[in-house]
Amino acid sequence: MRTFIILRLAFVCCILTLPLVHAARAQEALESFDRKLNIDVVDQATEARAGLFPDVSNFEEARLLIQRDSSYILEILYKENGKFERKRTPLTAQDVLKLRAKLEERLATMPTQLNQSGRSSFLTTTTTAAVAFYGWAIPTALGMSSSQAYVASDLFIGGAGFLIPWLATEHAEVTRGMSSLARHGALAGAAHGLILTYLIDNNASYQTVIGTTAIGSIAELGAGYEIAHATHLSEGSANIIEGLGTYGYLFGLEGLFIATDSPSENATFASLLAGTALGYGAGVYLANDEHYTVGNASVVSTTAGLGTWLPVAAWLVLFDATRFEITPGYRVPFAASAMAGTIFGTYIGHNWIKDLRLSEAQGNYLALATLGGTLFGAGTAYLVDPRPNSVTPYVLLVTAGAVGGFGIMFDYCRNHPEHFEETMNLDLNVAPTGLLGALNSNFTSRDGRVPP
Repeated sequence: MRTFIILRLAFVCCILTLPLVHAARAQEALESFDRKLNIDVVDQATEARAGLFPDVSNFEEARLLIQRDSSYILEILYKENGKFERKRTPLTAQDVLKLRAKLEERLATMPTQLNQSGRSSFLTTTTTAAVAFYGWAIPTALGMSSSQAYVASDLFIGGAGFLIPWLATEHAEVTRGMSSLARHGALAGAAHGLILTYLIDNNASYQTVIGTTAIGSIAELGAGYEIAHATHLSEGSANIIEGLGTYGYLFGLEGLFIATDSPSENATFASLLAGTALGYGAGVYLANDEHYTVGNASVVSTTAGLGTWLPVAAWLVLFDATRFEITPGYRVPFAASAMAGTIFGTYIGHNWIKDLRLSEAQGNYLALATLGGTLFGAGTAYLVDPRPNSVTPYVLLVTAGAVGGFGIMFDYCRNHPEHFEETMNLDLNVAPTGLLGALNSNFTSRDGRVPP
């Protein structure tokens, strides 16, 4: 009982401490360079067009920050000797007005370039979704009894999955951020539609379930596209929102296990939706706090996973070493420690990637190194004890391998950025939505930035 009380108090203290940890960051807020064009960050593409900072060599990005006393800070990120550096310059309100006027004037005199870097990926998503799911789901939901009508509808819908988006985006902006969030929406929307259906009616028919799942997928595919377009979301920022939104399902279940040891079906479905909503909110917060690249998002997703696993591993070793049974009395501290691990893993990863701009290749190598270390640890444990009477060696070696693989590769990527100029043609984001992302990969370099 005393252990239970201590762990519960520790968990509550951890949660209450997080806002205090971020208090210093809250002293500054991101201010828009141009509200009309919704330019919050001047990236390399915008700088190439506007030429605001010609004296800065190896320019990466610039951000305008407003402080609580209404003063401004111009923060410029640049690369020097292979490492990223920040230059912070105080600005007056008059300086900001001049800077904004200069930016607006420079951009107005130059032709706007239509960014369609994510169009092929977006069309791959819509076509794949239509052929693999919408084509048979919609006729099934409508209850088509004629096999001829069913097959024809399936084929037409599959073809429309390419033709309609292709025509609609022929002269429209389709960035990588838009494509990424739309892809996530297609997958998450299906899950949300399924959960909502059973939350409303536990006895819903098969046709109803298939129909609402398809509607949810289509709706969130479109919503992801529009939200990313309206907010000028970069691919990296989209990735961190997607990753934490996916972790939110786990977060919701952990909260449910803390609340009750016999959850109802409706409570389970509600916790899943509440958890993923919290995850999306956390992703939006982090994306607003730091300009994410694809590699940065992969780091945070990986550290969140490791953070979740470490307390679980500690419990497994404890139970195995003491021969305790996992009784209902340990349910709350077990789930609470995993939840706290997810939060701190995310927080640590977010702080580690500050001042870093990791490429997609670096993010993929980090995920692969973590996986490789995990497998190496499991293989070592099997060689030592192929017929184990205890899980402790496996848990310890797997954990050491995963943490070691990630730590070694992260340190290498951070200190040798020049070795990772190339990109890989796979998206190995730890979030499950990265699976469909592998189908959308192409040979175009990704840097996680979206021109205005």
